[in-house]
Amino acid sequence: MLCIFPVLLGAADVKPNVALIALNKQAEMFCDLLLGVYGDTLPVTFVERNSRTALEQEFRLNQTGLLSGDWQPSERHLEKAELFFVAESGEKTTRILIFDGRRGIRLVDCDLVRKDALISVASGAELLNLALKKQQ
Repeated sequence: MLCIFPVLLGAADVKPNVALIALNKQAEMFCDLLLGVYGDTLPVTFVERNSRTALEQEFRLNQTGLLSGDWQPSERHLEKAELFFVAESGEKTTRILIFDGRRGIRLVDCDLVRKDALISVASGAELLNLALKKQQ
């Protein structure tokens, strides 16, 4: 039991890896602002993806309705990220999908009304915190 206890303490310090994916230019600005304002304070590590284009294409294919069930990207896209924070901005809203890539679970799926950029980004940060709580 003494050998397990230190391992459990070390596991609590590990931050999950999160990939920010913007599906259009406005969403890219949203993700940039989220990273700039909350990048140091959120309990996550933001990672880069080498296959962003393929991942975006797969997400868009799922939105066409040709695929059924929860969106499950192929394993080759999940090298480092544990969570995917996907944003797509429309005329008046920003759609947020936060997906657990390891377990194939959609944790958050909602639309944020865009009124003020900082308020919207603060809501995005809260959604990420909510997803982290659901993941545990």
